[in-house]
Amino acid sequence: MPIDRFIGVDGCKAGWFFVAIGPGDEAEIGIFETIENLWQTHSEAKWILIDIPIGLPSIGIKARPCDKAARQVLRPKRHHSIFSPPCREALGADNYPEACKINQQVCGRKISKQVWHISRKIKEVDDLIAAYSMAKKNIREAHPEICFWALAGKTPMTHYTK
Repeated sequence: MPIDRFIGVDGCKAGWFFVAIGPGDEAEIGIFETIENLWQTHSEAKWILIDIPIGLPSIGIKARPCDKAARQVLRPKRHHSIFSPPCREALGADNYPEACKINQQVCGRKISKQVWHISRKIKEVDDLIAAYSMAKKNIREAHPEICFWALAGKTPMTHYTK
């Protein structure tokens, strides 16, 4: 049974950085080496919100409707912060050119270097969700730019960071 605990997660060089917020003033921050380690520790949380694509394109599904919708609400300046994730088939590639070729065949477009550099993290989450049925219920993709948009009264941010 889920407990009233919410976990925010993002990938980092050391693994997965998280912030956990519980009832009252309870808060915890830390890093797990793998997403599975994080899941094993926090699987009873009500929500695990992660900044990584979940529900990838594959044969027959060339694009994700959530990406299109996110770009729409972030127009005209912040829509570029929503990148297209690789197809599931490209996650097994050994190198960037191979991943681009596979993604081109499946989705009709190559992947960006940015996507290639986080593809191992994307695969790690995709594999976890496939392995644990409860993970499908607790883990949700949460894009920071959409969170900022919602917190700012459904207005996209106007300034960029460098």
